[in-house]
Amino acid sequence: MKTLSILTLAVVLATLSLACESADETATLNLNESLETANPSTPILWRNQGDGVYEAANPAMDWAAPENTRWSIPLATSNASPIKIGDRLYCTEEPSTLVCVSADTGEVLWKRENDYLSLLGLSDEAMRAAKETIARSDLIRKKADRLSYDMNRIEIRANRTNDWDRLGPIYMEKFYAFEALKEEKKALQESSPHSEVIMPTAQIGNGYTSYVPTSDGSRVYACFGTGIVVAYDFEGNRVWHTNVGHPDHGYGGSTFPVLVDDTIVVRFSDYVALDKRTGEILWRTPSNLTFGSFIAFEVENEHYLFTGRGGLIRARDGLQLKEDLVAFDPETGFLEAFNSPVLRDGMIYFTQGAHEAPGTETAVSAFKVPTSKYELEIYGLDRLWKTKLDETSFFSSPLAYDGLVYVAGRDRVLTVLEADTGSIVYQQKLKGARDPIFSSVTLAGESVFLASEDGLALFIEPGREYKERARSRASLFRSTPLFDGERTYVRTWEGLMSLEKVEQSVNFAYSE
Repeated sequence: MKTLSILTLAVVLATLSLACESADETATLNLNESLETANPSTPILWRNQGDGVYEAANPAMDWAAPENTRWSIPLATSNASPIKIGDRLYCTEEPSTLVCVSADTGEVLWKRENDYLSLLGLSDEAMRAAKETIARSDLIRKKADRLSYDMNRIEIRANRTNDWDRLGPIYMEKFYAFEALKEEKKALQESSPHSEVIMPTAQIGNGYTSYVPTSDGSRVYACFGTGIVVAYDFEGNRVWHTNVGHPDHGYGGSTFPVLVDDTIVVRFSDYVALDKRTGEILWRTPSNLTFGSFIAFEVENEHYLFTGRGGLIRARDGLQLKEDLVAFDPETGFLEAFNSPVLRDGMIYFTQGAHEAPGTETAVSAFKVPTSKYELEIYGLDRLWKTKLDETSFFSSPLAYDGLVYVAGRDRVLTVLEADTGSIVYQQKLKGARDPIFSSVTLAGESVFLASEDGLALFIEPGREYKERARSRASLFRSTPLFDGERTYVRTWEGLMSLEKVEQSVNFAYSE
């Protein structure tokens, strides 16, 4: 396994995601026609079709106005966006809970825990031994959570004040203590007869639930940073569960599950395909470490996966055709991709960049998907252009729309490029954004939406000049909102809220 820079790993946080396939003929869903992806013959993906384009949306742009909040409910922390099917929302909360909520009222219809003990079915004696192991593991985890929280706050303060020279040594001291706890946990795993019940380490800002649920119209599928993948019916009955193994790092993951035909593909330490009907593992493909997610596309009735490291995998058997096309620096060993590629009009747009990692570069690339399966499997994707940028990294995924590509970097700068050449059209520092941008760039009707972690929500005009339409603030969040007609659903750190366009009281004021 190739290695990562310590600082790069420590600051990586989650991105979000979801996917959906065709609905069962027996499913009787009252799908909301205003939701563009509600056609059960088309996969429902995170950010609409995965491209972030909601052309039919007409959202409220003043999130601070009480009259625009339809409802708001408290939930335990999560970074994952909700999925909407009919009149229900499905989301997650820490550390391994699937939640079903009424989209109209915000009423929680059911919650289902998916912790190790509830899934293993152990005997009484084995249960007692497993609980002892969990108790010891929990002590380690609480110490790790405290250190992770401290590192997250130090990072935020250092970014806001540009004072890494003073705060960097404090950060690294806590990081080394965090790494020592990982070794202590590893020793516990090696000595315990029930090591499968030990929770993997996860950075507190990322957690175990940055994986967005998925549906095929008859079931809801979810995975958690514990390595657990589950399938539920819409009434909350668990159909199956599979433990595919812990992630290959201790910082929490964000790669979303992708449905391709009758399989669901996930990534924790390698790429794993499961039979969506039974949860049986069909194939595994080894993978270098990545935080970036992956997308599926089709060429001549054959499905392929373009990975978060720029790799190419055939979906039916897991054959890896190409590896690490753009996302990995072989000389330094640094990971460079933290978000998801975007497929739009036969093109894949990809951002890369590792935070403060020497020897890496930050860039946007465009790949053309061949129309020939033979050409794709032999030669791979055609890179049309690559544009280097003066950014540290990208957590937010790009938006490609109407001949332009919009990318928002960790440094709170929006860059707009020509989709066919990669030439920079303009760059704009986002005034008033104090924290990094994790929420992915999205087209919300007639506006491009951007948001920073501190809750700043921006709506700008699409096009070749930066023109703000509205700005407001919400609670802290890293997820990407779901735009559905005049309604918007936002998963914040503190809960889930529904906004509806009632009255626009646009506020352009900002403070640095």
